[in-house]
Amino acid sequence: MKMFREGNMATVYTWKQSTGCWERVGEVVGAAKQSTHYEGDAYFEAGEYDHIFKVEIGESGAHKPLPFRMSDNPLVAAEKFCAREGINKSCLEQITSFIRRNTGLSSAPSSSSVTSASTPASDLKDQWASYGGGVSKVAPLMQVFTFAKGNFEGAGKKIMEFDAQFPEDSPAHLTALEKQYLLDALEKIQSPSFMKKEFRACELDVIFEKLAVWPSSKAVPVMDVWRALALHPQYHAVHRKSGDHGWMTVVVALRHLKEACASQADETPLILCCLRFLANLMDLTTNRTVMLRHANVVLESLASDRVLTSPNKNVRLTAASLLANFAVAFATKEETEGRIKVLKLLRGLMEREGDADVFYRCLLAVLTILATPPQPQQRRLLRGACQEIDMADVLPPLNQNIPAEGRIGDAAQDILLLLE
Repeated sequence: MKMFREGNMATVYTWKQSTGCWERVGEVVGAAKQSTHYEGDAYFEAGEYDHIFKVEIGESGAHKPLPFRMSDNPLVAAEKFCAREGINKSCLEQITSFIRRNTGLSSAPSSSSVTSASTPASDLKDQWASYGGGVSKVAPLMQVFTFAKGNFEGAGKKIMEFDAQFPEDSPAHLTALEKQYLLDALEKIQSPSFMKKEFRACELDVIFEKLAVWPSSKAVPVMDVWRALALHPQYHAVHRKSGDHGWMTVVVALRHLKEACASQADETPLILCCLRFLANLMDLTTNRTVMLRHANVVLESLASDRVLTSPNKNVRLTAASLLANFAVAFATKEETEGRIKVLKLLRGLMEREGDADVFYRCLLAVLTILATPPQPQQRRLLRGACQEIDMADVLPPLNQNIPAEGRIGDAAQDILLLLE
């Protein structure tokens, strides 16, 4: 089952294998919660609200109230807030995502830490139904995979330990004040209410500017902190500061990933942290936009045996998740080259993969790539690309490294039908 927003109500749908369609189950009715009174303004009426969020606005750090009722549409509430505060509408996605996260309006499958929906459910339902979905057993992905959990207390201690190894006159060395800013930020990251916490500009500057110059040998805890903050609605401040929509942070991550893959030593922890950061960047729209704009560069960084054939399952699973996230992000785009690159990388990952979890995630990504292109011409090109790379050869039953049964057999069969 999945929950989608329809007007002012949250509605549950279930995937029916017999029909290959999403069927409506009913509206979500939540338990009564204590409401909070809001005095009202020109955009939000006075009355009782389920939530009154405090949102930091501008460089001054002023906090402005954002009232929200569970019956409200998050996008409408975000638009009212932007209009009232004179905020550019480019921030709508971050604010809408923030509301959904902190009100429980976004749902996630229990098998992964998936967060906000990346493609409208109605769009994918229509595309899937028109492309053979009537005989399918497995639904294409509609949400991205993210990695939120972590030992951030340990990451903070490691950063302090590494910082002590720099000479005091080194540009990479943190001053006493910068250390305090970092500790303040880490305390917020470790909080159970992390998504509701507000970060000061000075805290983000230390994390994304000062720590960005650290060498790859000391980058593991830094990238671990970065991948957590990539999910926070306030990450857009990094875009505003750099003026390049956050591309420079991606460049830093790709540099660390490249050096880790080229190293003679075992750099599995760094590879894993970099991949998780990149996967998390596919969650919020602004971050995802810059990833799609530079998709070729990002995808090329994955074409390494240290990633695709890593002995570490978590590395391969994260790589599969990142590729699946690109598949979801491409769903409504007229993008063929990027889709083909993803398919080639997925084939390389699946060719020798023996783990059921990793393989199934790859299958979901392939299925999503093939099932969601909006144009028939794209579908023909993708089928042709799959034939050129012999995609069918890595699917069970031809691929005997993985059993052709259960969910894997169902997904593989659906893909083979799409390739006919």
